[in-house]
Amino acid sequence: MENFITGHLLGKNVDVYCGGSDKFKGTIVACADGVLTLETKKGLYTHIAINKIIAIWTAKAEEEKVSSAAHKKSKKH
Repeated sequence: MENFITGHLLGKNVDVYCGGSDKFKGTIVACADGVLTLETKKGLYTHIAINKIIAIWTAKAEEEKVSSAAHKKSKKH
């Protein structure tokens, strides 16, 4: 998984699911030695053991989420 992350997701904003309520969000800033490092919007770093990751996917930009929500609201009225 480390090669996939560094080859395809490095520098991207992602959601990482590790099971149960363990879900992390951030931008991938590093992935080495079995550890994924995310930077949050607040500038904090989260380090996740790669062997604990169940799923990882790219997250939509916040602007896209807001735009989409606004569009859906306008359709309801």
